[in-house]
Amino acid sequence: MSKIKFAKHHNFSQYTQMMARMPEDPQVIKNAKKDGKWHGWMADLRQKDLSHFDLSAYDPMDFDWDTLTKWPSSNKIPKGFNHKKVLETMKDPGLGVRYLHSLGLTGKGLNMAIIDARLPDHQEYHNNITLYEEFGDFSPEPEGSMHGAAVASIAVGKTVGVAPEAKLYYFAEQNILYETDKNGKPKLTFQNVVNSINRILQINETLPKDKKIQVISLSWNTVDEHEYLEQMRAAVQKCKDAGIFLNSTSCSHDYGLKSHGLCRDIFKDPNDVSAYSAPDWGAWHASEKTLYFPMEHRTTAAPQGYTDYTHYALGGWSWKQPFESALFLLARQINPTITPEHFWEIGLKTAFKRKGINIINPIKLVNVLSREMLFTLAHKKTLSADEKKHILNLKKWIKGTDRTPSKRTRTKGLRSLRTAAAIQKKKIAERKGLKK
Repeated sequence: MSKIKFAKHHNFSQYTQMMARMPEDPQVIKNAKKDGKWHGWMADLRQKDLSHFDLSAYDPMDFDWDTLTKWPSSNKIPKGFNHKKVLETMKDPGLGVRYLHSLGLTGKGLNMAIIDARLPDHQEYHNNITLYEEFGDFSPEPEGSMHGAAVASIAVGKTVGVAPEAKLYYFAEQNILYETDKNGKPKLTFQNVVNSINRILQINETLPKDKKIQVISLSWNTVDEHEYLEQMRAAVQKCKDAGIFLNSTSCSHDYGLKSHGLCRDIFKDPNDVSAYSAPDWGAWHASEKTLYFPMEHRTTAAPQGYTDYTHYALGGWSWKQPFESALFLLARQINPTITPEHFWEIGLKTAFKRKGINIINPIKLVNVLSREMLFTLAHKKTLSADEKKHILNLKKWIKGTDRTPSKRTRTKGLRSLRTAAAIQKKKIAERKGLKK
């Protein structure tokens, strides 16, 4: 396999002033949220030098920051807020996903695709990328994107990801043209999205049956009126015919499957369902058939460096899509032929019912799907060697998910993951030493 040629790391120095928009009075943010005008990015601390700034009166739930943020002294930080601890804790996908990893449900041997912005290199997904291609003219903006780094790490990141051992086919597409319409707004194009989908379909035809791309994560819609709408509709149907789940933000339109994202409390354990709640926006998406997935307050790979991370207070559906897609991939590890519709059906049946919403319960989901698959294989007249091996895995997953693991059990199950992370960190340090 040829070496992946990633986009350049992003140099944010030219945007330092543009991003320094946090109001000096915290009441400005409080009033904006109260009036329904809060749009995020008003407390953007990424790469800021805040060493002489008093943050004590601000709500840290509004903060975006990264590993390059310079913080003030402890008496000028909100009470009880530890930025290092939160940055690390919020890498966890949450809701027991890491516990599933300890049982061997990691997406190993499976493939997914992402269509998004340009991708810079990062330790979270460096070894997961099978193919990286670009569609469009990126010459006016040649650097990698924060968006691409985030979605890739949420999907397959080693410590951030839902499916940390899955392989990723990544397609960077340019959807915002470097020109404006008559109203002065940037022009959009769906051509490169369509081209990316068709390229995935083309590649999939050449792959062996057990190496097919199972799901495409697209943090964009497929239904906007545009000159490529018919081609887009045709591409969506081709994905269905090929058995690929095209999980876009228009999933409710394309598959009849409704979902929304979750906010989570940075002061609580991300594996505790009480940490999650419906976000302040998007109430119109709520229904008894809407399935909710983690979305806001995620630490992800950052675009400016190979080992840098960013904590985002908001992510919107962009951060929801890769979580959904990667969890579907884990479902395909259990049942290679599961449909998106059945995944949603069992997801709703096993969901946590909390404050009127259905919160995805990965552990119960895995338990039910594993039992279904075991029943199917148990009633087959003849079994292949791979199916017999799979039965052993199914029994392990059923036993491991029969009871929701305690915090102590989760910690024990994560020791091997932490050891692997330590080894990876050591290798990176050694590699840097060789380069000097």
